[in-house]
Amino acid sequence: MPELHVDPEILRDLDQRFRLKYLLDRLLAGLALPAVLVVAAAAWLASTLEARRHPESRGPLFYREVRWTRGHPFRIFKFRTARVGSQTPGAVGDLTRTGAFLKRFYLDELPQVFNILLGDMTWVGPRPNTPEFALREIQQEGMRSKLLLRAGLTGLVQAHKGQARDRQVYRAFEDTYMEEVQRRSALGVVLLDLHLMMQTIPLVLRGEGL
Repeated sequence: MPELHVDPEILRDLDQRFRLKYLLDRLLAGLALPAVLVVAAAAWLASTLEARRHPESRGPLFYREVRWTRGHPFRIFKFRTARVGSQTPGAVGDLTRTGAFLKRFYLDELPQVFNILLGDMTWVGPRPNTPEFALREIQQEGMRSKLLLRAGLTGLVQAHKGQARDRQVYRAFEDTYMEEVQRRSALGVVLLDLHLMMQTIPLVLRGEGL
């Protein structure tokens, strides 16, 4: 899998700026673990009951896929939402009934709490795209956020999902977050992240994930 070289001095400077951000990441991830386990238990029970009536929906509770964070690929954790062997696991027609519910309320993303604890991701950051797509964003569009920042469970793009379907708006959101975290203090970065997390909550409650 491809990796891109990043100047260690730049990363050290960002790490210094993000010390408070990363501390909050792990604190919130630790607090969120009980909720993840409750949802995991409910999802397992629902998928088990569904499989009795629809055997084609059987499969593991979790799945992992390769995504991109801070200049290198990693494996992201999610609840499985599609039938095993689906060629387009994100397509609505391939979703199990349990998976459709999880995806509608973004609950399939909750296992990424483990990625945050591992240091692969952060609560707020660039969208975690596939390596191939992220490389195009970096090399052809000059998106430095995909090279220098950890992928986020949420972010400007995720919090403004409807607007971000437009490619230019999507890029503007990613670039804006990069610019904001570079100019803010450590506390300012944390306050920005908390603001964006609060903006994401209405999307989850309205069930706008499909």
